Amino acid sequence: MKKLILLAFSFLLIFGSLQAQSPDEIWEAANQYALANLNEDYELLLDFTYPQVIEQAGGREAYKKVLLQMNELQKNRGMSLSDFIVKEPLDKVKAGDEWHVVVPYQSVTKVKGGRLTSENTLIAVAAEGKSKWYFVETASLTERNLAKVLPNWNNTLILPYKKAPIFKED
Repeated sequence: MKKLILLAFSFLLIFGSLQAQSPDEIWEAANQYALANLNEDYELLLDFTYPQVIEQAGGREAYKKVLLQMNELQKNRGMSLSDFIVKEPLDKVKAGDEWHVVVPYQSVTKVKGGRLTSENTLIAVAAEGKSKWYFVETASLTERNLAKVLPNWNNTLILPYKKAPIFKED
């Protein structure tokens, strides 16, 4: 009987770990995050934002206000997000009780006279045994301040180098 219970417990641990690592789940969640960005759906965007980021911003309403202000500023400058393309998730590591996965993406922003194409990275985060993925934008993060946002960050993932956006005239 003890062997059966131990076997069942081991199966649950292994299944939970595998569930948290599914590239398809990560890609699907990242695409929902992308769609929320494109549609300016701030409630959904907040649902996919790593809770530590929201907490550091002063809570859900405070972070939503920041997102709205940033969007308004971009609109006032004649900028609008026109595409957000999620690429294949890359490296993944276990960090404390979380999984961290590098997810590259390309965004296209309509600006006066053309389009800006940017290559960037998200960090997907899921707690051990969970299939809910949250995201951290890395545009303003460095290796130095990353641990402030992701307390379990263990420096085993290497974030891709940041690239300057490319302007293409209309």
